[in-house]
Amino acid sequence: MSPYQIHLSKYPPSSPEKHHRLFQSSWFVQFASWLEYSPSKDAAYCLPCYLFTMKASRRFGWDTFTITGFTSWKKINDGTNCAFLNHVGQDPCSCHNNALKSSEDLLKRSQHIDKNEIYRVLSHHCLDIQNIRGQGYDGASNIWVLNGKLQGEGPVVSNDCTVAKNG
Repeated sequence: MSPYQIHLSKYPPSSPEKHHRLFQSSWFVQFASWLEYSPSKDAAYCLPCYLFTMKASRRFGWDTFTITGFTSWKKINDGTNCAFLNHVGQDPCSCHNNALKSSEDLLKRSQHIDKNEIYRVLSHHCLDIQNIRGQGYDGASNIWVLNGKLQGEGPVVSNDCTVAKNG
């Protein structure tokens, strides 16, 4: 999973003014882990924030890099006022940095839990999968639909355990 970074020979100017400003492909190098560009909207976006920002913020401009798109090219390379740097934020727990971490975790195989490991832990504690249902479900399921079929660990467990199907 990587951002859509299309390299055009020429990007459209932001306005017909005397001082044309336009998106620069060199920004893809500076902000390689997250910066996307939409040629149809002539706007920049943040892929991790788009994927992992859970709710609207009261902070002005929270949706600039996720929904509306960023187009103020003159605000890039503006030192401490650089819009891209401000979006990332200095706090390691900024919304952007949290979204980036979630994105990286999604791609790490070591972050995934194997079905057999779940069964091993349950067995180690003398717990039978048939006797466990609805324990700790918080709506954050790892089940998804692909071509009309359920995918992920949930359907695998439900195939092994009839109680999981009938919850």
